Amino acid sequence: QKTGSFKRFGVFAQMLRSAAAGAADSLSLDILTAADLELLKTKRLRTPAVADGGGSAAPPSSASSKRYLILTYVAEFDRVHYPLPLTFEVAPSADQVRVQLRELRAEVEALRRSGGKVPADFARLERDNSELRAKLDWRAADSRAS
Repeated sequence: QKTGSFKRFGVFAQMLRSAAAGAADSLSLDILTAADLELLKTKRLRTPAVADGGGSAAPPSSASSKRYLILTYVAEFDRVHYPLPLTFEVAPSADQVRVQLRELRAEVEALRRSGGKVPADFARLERDNSELRAKLDWRAADSRAS
């Protein structure tokens, strides 16, 4: 659903970075459940809102386990909430964690044995990254000029 205050992607990304860094008093980040988000919508629609006092002690269902990262922008006469849905990740099993830990330890050992040498394709990846960044900068400058 639209927030009613459109921002270009570059501007929105900068707002998100500033909020995460705590660099702007007018920006804040929250994580809300779907129920919290509905309560926020309800409060916005009617002035004297009565909150239910919080969540229940029951374990969350798959529908209620949905979470949103809310970027809030507060100006002198305006408050805009930008809800961003978060992907639910099931906690890994102990076996999955053990496998991943084994893989990471093997990778660390391989790096130690190589003397910390950079992989052969690293230079190519750096070059590709630089080219892509230049393209992004060019597109951003082009969109600002439009």
